[in-house]
Amino acid sequence: MNRPPFPVRLTLLLVSSLTVMSGATIAPALPPMAEHFASQGLDDAAFWSRVVLTAPAIGIVLTATAAGALGDRIGRVPLMLAAAVLYAVAGSAGLWIDGMGPLVASRVALGLAVAVLMTGATGLIGDTFHGRARDAFMGLQAAFMGYGGVIFLTAGGALADLHWRAPFALYLSSLAVLGLIALTLRRPSATSAGGSGQAQDTAPAGPTVPPLLLYALAALTFATFYQTPTLMPFRLEALGLHDRTTSGIIIATLPLVSATSALAFGPVRARLSAPLVMALGYALFGAGYMGVAQAGTPGAAWAWLAISGVGLGWTMPTLSVWLLSIVPAERRGRAIGGLTAGVFIGQFIAPLASRPVVALAGVPAAFASAAVLLGVAAVAIVALHHSLENPGTPQE
Repeated sequence: MNRPPFPVRLTLLLVSSLTVMSGATIAPALPPMAEHFASQGLDDAAFWSRVVLTAPAIGIVLTATAAGALGDRIGRVPLMLAAAVLYAVAGSAGLWIDGMGPLVASRVALGLAVAVLMTGATGLIGDTFHGRARDAFMGLQAAFMGYGGVIFLTAGGALADLHWRAPFALYLSSLAVLGLIALTLRRPSATSAGGSGQAQDTAPAGPTVPPLLLYALAALTFATFYQTPTLMPFRLEALGLHDRTTSGIIIATLPLVSATSALAFGPVRARLSAPLVMALGYALFGAGYMGVAQAGTPGAAWAWLAISGVGLGWTMPTLSVWLLSIVPAERRGRAIGGLTAGVFIGQFIAPLASRPVVALAGVPAAFASAAVLLGVAAVAIVALHHSLENPGTPQE
């Protein structure tokens, strides 16, 4: 099948980047936001400001599977058009809402929009790309989302210096993406439910496993990934680094290296089956985290974190490619919804899972525990690859 036109590919990448923007954009505004609501008499305003940041995850977890299934049933593009409008309205609500309850509710609504956009974009990628072309584009999607997260975080920080409400204006950018969706994705060649783009893959990327297993791996991946933004500042401080700017640069290394690594996903997948790429990614991810746990200087921790980023960059494209190759075309949206829910469940449980380890043995032990989990998962995936019938081979 011919590769979709550049405008179609660009639109799918831009839609994917909106999902990352949902959280990263307002992170720098949390301290002044907390001060604002504290001045209005809100108890524990710092806690509630963090809830504002994470509230979209609630909407995503609750609706992603249903949103994907609805896209399978009535078409992905109409839902994406409506979701882009909701994204702009709910996302920018912080510009004018002045109550914590309504603000949190608007963020949950934003999560619904993200669920539709993420399942729609990834479902369309599954519909229109196959084999190695899909592998390469999934890597490009992961890279685009990774770099986008850094850009949105930086832009949000610059706007937060003007006013805590200013970063919410960035969500209005979805209206530009709305125009691109309407112009480029409404063509039958890009979105037809019955066209060749919906054909089922003939060669699965890995063993045919219950999708729930891949959802669990997505949760594990992001639960361990979120150790870095939640615990790395404390690890660096214990190593003697007290400069917040340098600490932020070090922490940003993980998503930056991950995004760059994702660009190499296609060539890697051309040589290895999806389970082996996943296992290799987990092995590197875990080795880096174990190095962070053992590091004696901030520089050493930085280097080990970069190694983790290489492995992390291969994990999510692998899960998406593997999942899309084993589910029927008519259930792609539902399956991607489950994978998306798994990602955000992992984000939600990350601080809860690490809290008892940190309380009992400290931050290094939390990184070491995550490394062990990733190592065990890598070994289990290799064993699964060799034990199940019809092990995956690189697609032609």
